[in-house]
Amino acid sequence: MIQIKNLTKIYKSKKKGTHRALNDVNITLPNKGLVFVLGKSGSGKSTLLNLIGGLDKITSGKIIVDGNDISTFKESEYCNYRNTHIGFIFQDYHLIDELSIYENIVLSLHLRKEEDKEDVKRVLKTVGLEGYEHRLPTELSGGERQRIAIARALIKNPRIVLADEPTGNLDPITATAIMDILKIISKDCLVLIVSHNEHDAYKYADRILKLDEGQIIQDNVRNPKIKSDIVISSETLMIPHDRVINDKEIEAINKKLENKSIKKISKSERKYVPYVEPNEEVEKVQILNKNLSLRNTSKLSFRFLKSKVGNIILSSFIASFIVVVLALSESFITFNHKDILVSEMEKMGIQTYSMSRLTTAEEQTKLNVTSSYYVPITDEVIQEFKDTNYEGEILTSYNYVLTIGSSGRAFQYSSNLFYNSVFTKESLGTVVTSEDYLKSIYGDSFKWLAKAEVEQPYGVYISDYLADCITKNNNLYSKKIGYDKYVGEYFYSTSKNCYGYINGVYDSGYKTTYKAVLDKYLAGQYKDYTDIMRDTAFGEFYSDFYGKLGFLYSFNPNFREDFVNSNICMRTPHSTISISESKEDPIRRTSSSRYVMYDRNETYKLSSNGMAMSYELYNDFFGTEYTSQNLKAFTPRTITINSYDLLEPGYKTITASIKVNVEKLINTSNTGYVGSEVATFFTDTTLMRDSIIFTSSDHFKPIVEIAEKYNFKTNLIAIEGVSTITKAVEVFVPIFELVGGILLVATVFILTTFAMKMIRTKMHDIGIMKALGAKNRTIYSIFGLQLSLVSLITCVVSTVGYYFLVDVTNNILLRSFLKISPQAMVLDIQFIHFNPIIALINVILIIFLTVISLVIPILVIRKIEPVKIIKAKE
Repeated sequence: MIQIKNLTKIYKSKKKGTHRALNDVNITLPNKGLVFVLGKSGSGKSTLLNLIGGLDKITSGKIIVDGNDISTFKESEYCNYRNTHIGFIFQDYHLIDELSIYENIVLSLHLRKEEDKEDVKRVLKTVGLEGYEHRLPTELSGGERQRIAIARALIKNPRIVLADEPTGNLDPITATAIMDILKIISKDCLVLIVSHNEHDAYKYADRILKLDEGQIIQDNVRNPKIKSDIVISSETLMIPHDRVINDKEIEAINKKLENKSIKKISKSERKYVPYVEPNEEVEKVQILNKNLSLRNTSKLSFRFLKSKVGNIILSSFIASFIVVVLALSESFITFNHKDILVSEMEKMGIQTYSMSRLTTAEEQTKLNVTSSYYVPITDEVIQEFKDTNYEGEILTSYNYVLTIGSSGRAFQYSSNLFYNSVFTKESLGTVVTSEDYLKSIYGDSFKWLAKAEVEQPYGVYISDYLADCITKNNNLYSKKIGYDKYVGEYFYSTSKNCYGYINGVYDSGYKTTYKAVLDKYLAGQYKDYTDIMRDTAFGEFYSDFYGKLGFLYSFNPNFREDFVNSNICMRTPHSTISISESKEDPIRRTSSSRYVMYDRNETYKLSSNGMAMSYELYNDFFGTEYTSQNLKAFTPRTITINSYDLLEPGYKTITASIKVNVEKLINTSNTGYVGSEVATFFTDTTLMRDSIIFTSSDHFKPIVEIAEKYNFKTNLIAIEGVSTITKAVEVFVPIFELVGGILLVATVFILTTFAMKMIRTKMHDIGIMKALGAKNRTIYSIFGLQLSLVSLITCVVSTVGYYFLVDVTNNILLRSFLKISPQAMVLDIQFIHFNPIIALINVILIIFLTVISLVIPILVIRKIEPVKIIKAKE
């Protein structure tokens, strides 16, 4: 029984203001029977039906159904009520087109966690559509669809069937058939029909309600005493009040009239009389809490997806692409060039690692200089390296080198040492160590090939490779000159100035180890520098050159002091010397590295503190205009040469000074020639520890970190190239962080857009399911499963894509850097790797974003009112 008490429904609209659709309605409806609700459009008929069906919310008043006050229900309780109590039949059928007839009907059972194929066949037989189970709604006529809607309503044996204009769109014959079915149904439950058709109402209704402007103006029930048949008795023809006489009945009446047996024709009383509310006790019927099972939710979700395969693929592809780019961005964000550098060093099999220190950017700012230059390595810095977990020996190297080729450049160990030859133009610095160290790095094959008769404390030991470089650069390589030729005083080429003293030449075994490199070189297969530097075999040789072959070695702990006192030629380092006429007013500092040659052979007949200076340098310092033609006109003068603290801002502290007599000007590209006292000054102020050598490949990473801190540069071009390139990549990390944030937003947008599109296209179906009693969480699950499928595909495709695109990205980066630096020795650098942790994080992230992306759709679904969907459709 339905008891409606003081029911009022008010609609509010910004444009139209308020509209009172129902106004204080009070009625009671029975458990069974066919009840018609009549009235003109806008009278409140459909509103009453929707409120009883729980499709719309009550403004005030009560609707009590089987003892349950539905006006107090929450959303989920309304769903349970519609699910278990109500069967809807709408004017526009409201079938789900993507589901078969069987699936449309059985959906009502699934919402109750039930399924009975025989029941489906039974209700189809009841509505005259037996055997239609596998058809689609689009294959049926309007009348057939309405019968399916009736079958869907009947399948769950509802206590109340609500029909809104069930025959409004049907032809008369089909409409009659539908009404006949509804009349039969009303014997077992309450059938409430909203209609404009008074004829059907008076023909079929057990009770008729009339509404006008939201109020009940008539409430009549069928008079049980009045029959609907035409009765002839006592010469009177009694026609029911609302009976329409058909042709056969007219023919029978005419025959009676011919026989004059009928003398009077009359209409019976109206067959409907005012309703009198019975005084009955209402037994409360429990409303069950039912819901769609996970299995059926999944089936329904995938049925909806069938027509959206293209949309799924497109959304998954776009989302996967974004996530792959996101994964690559994350790889770059976590990129650490130190790790790459150490990895490449390990791949190259480097056993010894040498570096020199350049001024840092901060130091350059303090010094107000724009270029970087090499500086001494202090004890404090060396101690920092020793304090790490590095297990090898740490050696230092002085910046004394042997000039071998005319193009050699001290303090700038670089690719210029090789040009297009495998024989260097200049040695590396001098390492102070012991003979045992050489034996340890060369093993049992170590032996001496030549030794000087007298070994000097300022002398050095060189490899057979460096001796062969001297031979090659003097065009003597093919003459097989013995190594004993190179021991003793070393004069470069035909120079009369002594460049050093060689105590001995040892066998490095390089001719055997690097025979392939030498054979290629001698066969002319290296056409230019690029060919050399990109040859893998040469790369291994190159590592050995900077690890051991290219260094000079001294076994004298006091090498520096003894070398300073030897008057052997040294060079000036960058920006450390100023020249003035007095110590207090320095005029200018040297701006580049220049030779300071000791006039050992007294070519210029200089005093011990005398100097023959380059006229160009003299003009540069003092603003004079000497040329090679008027050098004899020069008047000797005394100047002061100052040496400064390299790392002090502004070079304010003078560390050493010497008075020098500029006795003559000469035409030379060097600084000039000096006497013994000045030569010793330059050697003393410029001989410094400029390199540090690590003798073990273990624990390179902490070394690299400290090297970064102090701006150390390795002498290995390959490694320095890797360092430069990886630092260049690291510069873009902030950009990748920004891109990563944008991609996260984009992923949410794609997933949300997909979910919203699915909801928009299924808005009508959502309304139908809600009307049938589907709860919001069921509908969330349906669309959540669809979004989860996109999420799953995205996870799989993006992970696979990330795995394969790592190599592609590395190759693109390598090719790009090769174009930027075509002469650099670039190995097969792995800038980024497939990181399973990043892949896992992205999978978790996609799942999280999927959940986030469901928030807006869930809010949309919550706000979807089935009554609005139904009204919009109708």
